[in-house]
Amino acid sequence: MKLEKILLLSASAFILSTSCSIFNPAKMDEKEGVDKFVEAVTTKVDTEKYLIVSAEMEETDKLSNKAGSIVIDLIDKEGKPYIQTVSDDVNEVLEKPENENKAVAAAKKKMKDKGLLKDDKAITKGVDAASVKSDAVLALIDKAKTMLPTGYSFKSTRSIKVLLDKEGNTVYEIGINVTENGKATRKVGRTTYTDYYMLTYTVDKDGNMEME
Repeated sequence: MKLEKILLLSASAFILSTSCSIFNPAKMDEKEGVDKFVEAVTTKVDTEKYLIVSAEMEETDKLSNKAGSIVIDLIDKEGKPYIQTVSDDVNEVLEKPENENKAVAAAKKKMKDKGLLKDDKAITKGVDAASVKSDAVLALIDKAKTMLPTGYSFKSTRSIKVLLDKEGNTVYEIGINVTENGKATRKVGRTTYTDYYMLTYTVDKDGNMEME
């Protein structure tokens, strides 16, 4: 178990209202929010051109629990990496130079190591988009909430991610933010701080979940 303590200053009303106007304020851990993620993965990607390396939705603001945009890492039949961003009013695919994002280059290397990407011209497998279902993702979030460390309370769903494991199976990572009971906020002068911890739960191909 790894608890990473984070400090959050109280945000101004201006910042909060601006963020909420960009994205529909559906909740990350409710069907409307999860549906946005599933729709992006299952219907927004041109699967004739691209394979999905990973897809992730994060909350709009820290601890907001509001569904933000979805970022999808893609690779085409020529081995070129792309990034697709999906939100309420954006659906854009951009070519991504490998030196611009080390994560994409690392993902491509892992695919080669696994035999999924035999060379730059032979891409055989990506995330199984058809298997990504709202009910299943919601069940994973609910399960993660039951596995919180003793003495800590759920604050928000930080992220939902679907990706490939080392065998090429479609798996998940669920990010949860928690606060320690009785110690969530403190005030220093006029500034209020929220102390919270970031937990990541990994889910294997069989649905087994563990906390990193």
